[in-house]
Amino acid sequence: MHRYLLILIYLIFQFCIAAASSVAAEPRRLTNDGHLKSDLILSADRSKLIYSIQEKFNLIQLRAIDLESLESELVHPSANTSEFSYSPSKSGEVICFIRNDGNLHNAVVIENKKTSKSISHNPGGGFAAVRRATTSPDGSHVIFSFPTRDAEQQLWRLNVDGGEPIELTKGALDTYPRFSPNGSLIAFASTRSGNFDIHVMSKNGQGILQLTDNPTMDTRPAWSPDNKQIAFTSNREGNYDIYVIDADGTNERQVTTNTEKDDFAIWHPNGRQIFVVSERNGKNDLFLVNVD
Repeated sequence: MHRYLLILIYLIFQFCIAAASSVAAEPRRLTNDGHLKSDLILSADRSKLIYSIQEKFNLIQLRAIDLESLESELVHPSANTSEFSYSPSKSGEVICFIRNDGNLHNAVVIENKKTSKSISHNPGGGFAAVRRATTSPDGSHVIFSFPTRDAEQQLWRLNVDGGEPIELTKGALDTYPRFSPNGSLIAFASTRSGNFDIHVMSKNGQGILQLTDNPTMDTRPAWSPDNKQIAFTSNREGNYDIYVIDADGTNERQVTTNTEKDDFAIWHPNGRQIFVVSERNGKNDLFLVNVD
């Protein structure tokens, strides 16, 4: 009888461990406002999550939420035109973001705190506006996506002091560039394989390597802190979910299985979790999700 009692206690203990693990795996909700959100990025000191939010029907603003207190504030409270795609350098001395400057134009704004200089680069082009931007970790330049005369989005590199941008890619729709934390590679989404897939290349646009091969769409890549993994959004199962793949194109796996949309992943500094914009009952909020 004593032996059977010990077995029963052991089984109950294992059940409690499994239940605790299941609870721990549940996504943690960070916001409850339900507004449309996008373009998640960590602040340079990794203490805040910065994102774009549409709190007014005609205005997208940058908002920062403290990861400890979950209190949030607008990055530019006085902004009266839409801003999105915020990206800081590793030190935080250089940041870029995209600002709508009227007449269907989006400009890349680069602010250099070290030199107290700010530039606004607007390639023009009417509807062919700047879409997404990323700052190099060392703060030397910015890469952004912008359509050419053939309406194909390409990736361009711009020095933080301005000047003429250099075209890095050609011949496909290339967008959502993201520098690796060590600054050596750029992940991006491209249609050069026929559909949107995740690719990587050097910071000079050389050595393009296709990582995913999906007949629908893989997009919005985000590097893990150790440069070894990339999270991205895919609708391969008929719904937008978050997937993770190793930076060499192996070990691809699905992370979220929400019945609604999960998008705009960015890694937590611990490298074991990701922040996502998750749609729940038609509302969009920030959640923290375990990768494994």
